[in-house]
Amino acid sequence: MEGNYTQSVYTQKQGTDAIWILVSAGFIFFMTAGFTLIESGAVRYKNRSSVLIKNLFNVCICAIAFWLVGYGFAFGNPEYFIGNDQKFYSSYGFEQQEQDHYLLWVIQFAYCMIVVTVYQGALAERTQIAGYVIMTFLLAGFVYPVILAWTWGQGWLFDKGFHDFAGTGIVHLVGGTTGFWGAVVVGERQAKQRLRVQGAKEQPLLDDKTKRLIGRRNADFNQIAQKHSKRNSHALIANNNTFIVLGTLIVITGYMFFTGGRTYSQFVPRTGAPAKIIQNTLISCAFSGLVSFGLKPLVLGNYNRATKYDCLTLCNGILIGLVSIAGVADRVQNWGAVLIGSIAAVFYVGGCIYLEFWRIDDPLEVFQVHGLGGVWGLFATGFFDNIHGALYKGALKQGHFMGYQIVGIVVIVAWTSLITLIGFYVLRKLHLLRVDKAIEEIGFDVAELGGVSDEFLNAVRQQINSKRSDKVETQTDDEQEDDEEYIKKQLQAKQDDIVSKYLNSAPLKELKGEAYLF
Repeated sequence: MEGNYTQSVYTQKQGTDAIWILVSAGFIFFMTAGFTLIESGAVRYKNRSSVLIKNLFNVCICAIAFWLVGYGFAFGNPEYFIGNDQKFYSSYGFEQQEQDHYLLWVIQFAYCMIVVTVYQGALAERTQIAGYVIMTFLLAGFVYPVILAWTWGQGWLFDKGFHDFAGTGIVHLVGGTTGFWGAVVVGERQAKQRLRVQGAKEQPLLDDKTKRLIGRRNADFNQIAQKHSKRNSHALIANNNTFIVLGTLIVITGYMFFTGGRTYSQFVPRTGAPAKIIQNTLISCAFSGLVSFGLKPLVLGNYNRATKYDCLTLCNGILIGLVSIAGVADRVQNWGAVLIGSIAAVFYVGGCIYLEFWRIDDPLEVFQVHGLGGVWGLFATGFFDNIHGALYKGALKQGHFMGYQIVGIVVIVAWTSLITLIGFYVLRKLHLLRVDKAIEEIGFDVAELGGVSDEFLNAVRQQINSKRSDKVETQTDDEQEDDEEYIKKQLQAKQDDIVSKYLNSAPLKELKGEAYLF
């Protein structure tokens, strides 16, 4: 209802609800600090400061884009595609609306900040800040608001019964899909390419040496021997696990309001109250974290450097549990939260295998956590929703509910993929997406934040090009043989140490008489 509401005052109930919404919005926005810490700790030391400035740009660009057009597209009376009421653009007519859209804008902006924050982790360490800024504006101003218009804006998907309570698909699937296509278009980091090539060269030498030294090998030794397999892309090591853990704890804290705050009120039935929603959220992330922590090293032990106590695995396992429960946290029992979190861990590990196989470089595992977590979260809603879910009403009776959950997955992925792929390819053609080799090698902290002169950058660029491009063409056969001999010597010293430790290890001592040397 339109009118003049400039002098309207909250009732006691409205004031209580407004406090809850504003507090929730603050904690949701604070999750940005958590994701910033995670990214800063997961990248290499030479790039961690650039993460901070990039995320400050996020705040500025996202606020401007969402204020100018994003909120209007999402909530400006959408009928078919997007909102078209000019009173909702730039908050032009907020005071003429009975509903307090200032309040709604604040919390919806906080959700939008999560979308534009999570996708950038997939492009870390090799993307220009200009590219980030443009894609952030596109996401916050157009891609994400259109999804909002169809769902929380009470558009056509909402009318069909699609349910996504706290953004498992609306927020996380959009961010995860964007991150996936960004990682595909921008390509691998240079260091990761080099390590993969190095592993491919070392593997035949390693196989030959171990065959000559060991006549009988068990599974433990095979795991050691396959650490340099051809498909192993050698994930680069995080520079600061403390930042990753602290960031994860901040995200967990904020996520209690991410899901609990979506009620927009404390005056709701106890079965769907914020307290129960938060409980389901914590149960899901607890089980997903533990299952991921135990499952990933078992499945990927021979596939990449998945150690027994992997900090990033535990943290991302927790995060995918948070993502997956968001869609149905208001309509699920505790046992359902246990299953959703546990199965989410399987999606996470499967996603890690998929990206390793196709050599897609996602440093923060954005696609695994937010993309696949969002897909599973929407699908799980169709099963575990205690009002319309297939486990309660039967698949035949409530097939339309599950059907529109699947339609929601397809629509969100298709729309996000279409627009972001166009955006990434245009940026690549304009040379605004990936930094050049010199900056990538030096690191963003020095090259872009440390005041390095153009002369220095040009000198490094020439050195890199001469060593990496010309070396292959100009090397003689003798020089190549010298390189091979050097690799063999280094590998021999390394593997002699591995074999020595293995021969004295507990598994081999138990096989006395069965293992022998040639």
